[in-house]
This record gives sequence, C-alpha cells and structure tokens, in this order.
Amino acid sequence: MERGVGIWHILLANGFIFFINTIVVGGFILFRMTLIRWEYGLLFLGLMVAILLWIVWNNNKALYWKKILKEKEGEHTRRLVKIFMSKFEILQNKKIQSEQQWLKTNIREQLETADHRNIYLSYMYDVPYYAFLAGIVGIFCLNYF
Repeated sequence: MERGVGIWHILLANGFIFFINTIVVGGFILFRMTLIRWEYGLLFLGLMVAILLWIVWNNNKALYWKKILKEKEGEHTRRLVKIFMSKFEILQNKKIQSEQQWLKTNIREQLETADHRNIYLSYMYDVPYYAFLAGIVGIFCLNYF
C-alpha cells in the first residue's frame, strides 16, 4: 500500500511540474506575441483551441476503434480456448481447415482494426505538434513581413 501511494505521489508531482512548465512557457510565448501585436496572441490562442479540439476528436475516434479491437481480441481468445478444449473433436470431424480459416480471417480483421486505430492515434500526436510549430513560426514571421 505504501509503495502505491509513493508511486502516485511521484506521478502527481511530475504531472504538476509538467503543468507548471507548460503554463510558464505558454505564458511567455503569449506575452512575447502580445508585445509584437495583440492580434498574434489571439491567433496563438485560437491555434491552441483548434489543436485541443483536434486531439479530442481523434481521441474519440481512436477509442472507438480500440473498443472494436478489444472485442475482436476477446473473440479470438475464446475461439482458441474452444479449439484447445475440443481438439480431438475437430480432428475427428476434419474441421481443421475451417478453424484455420476462421483464425486467419480474425487476425486479418484485428490488423485492419489496429490500422484504423493507429491512424487516428498518429493524427492525434503528430498533426498538433507540426501545427503548433508552424503556427509559432508563422506568427513570428508575420512580425517581420
């Protein structure tokens, strides 16, 4: 019990430090932009809100595909247990091919579902990073042109 409390204490402290760092860096960038022109500060805040909405939307899509993937993995496990329990019946009734075909189909469906999930996860992590960088560079470049 004490070890778990210590781990949560460390995680909470690290999260708090990350939150403070984000607020300080974001505040500095926002302050610097408002010194240039206040409209750039509003553009920066708008970019942050757009990135937040993008992340939430992609997270919801990724969770949807994750749920489907979990169901397919559970179905696969149930079928494997059934095969192991009734292996002699499968051998006697010559159902080996049909069982193998079902397993291949299920694995292919799991891979396709995982691909869908991974697409939304990559959108959720990669696009905001590059949008943030492009937004910062763009806003600072607006000052000089």
